[in-house]
Amino acid sequence: MAKVHEPSRVQQVCEALITALDAADHEGVSYVDIIGATRTYSTLADITDIGDSVVAVVAPQFTKRVRTSNGTYARYVVVDILVRIHLTNDASEDMATMDQRVYLLEEIDNHLADPDFHDLALPDGAIAEYVEPTDSRADADIRDGLGVMWDSDMLDTDRQVTGLVRVAYRVDEDY
Repeated sequence: MAKVHEPSRVQQVCEALITALDAADHEGVSYVDIIGATRTYSTLADITDIGDSVVAVVAPQFTKRVRTSNGTYARYVVVDILVRIHLTNDASEDMATMDQRVYLLEEIDNHLADPDFHDLALPDGAIAEYVEPTDSRADADIRDGLGVMWDSDMLDTDRQVTGLVRVAYRVDEDY
């Protein structure tokens, strides 16, 4: 009998993150209505064309296991949420919505850091705890680079906002 493949902890965190972000959009926690687009969340395996939507791809960067005691460890999962938004062909329209386009990145970061939303429930009942950039339990390589970054050159060259929100989660595991 073939062994059933269970989703990895990294995959579970990414899928829970997609669900949380999608739920935030449905609760109206976004500027998407102002710029006239919808967000599409996916994993790297489901990348779609950018088109007129805001595309946010949840891509794991790396994972690290740190032993916390005899028989337990913390699994850290660092995830990039890659966001792309095309500009229109109308520069005056773009100027009116540019701040909101760029702010989408900060909005995602702020929403995930909000104590009411920052932990993720995983299918097996485990909780993926949001890692603050100042969390001393996490090694520096986990905390480095957390937050929002964008490529301002893409505004001119490709007429799109391209950036990422880097977040990290911790899941306590038995071994």
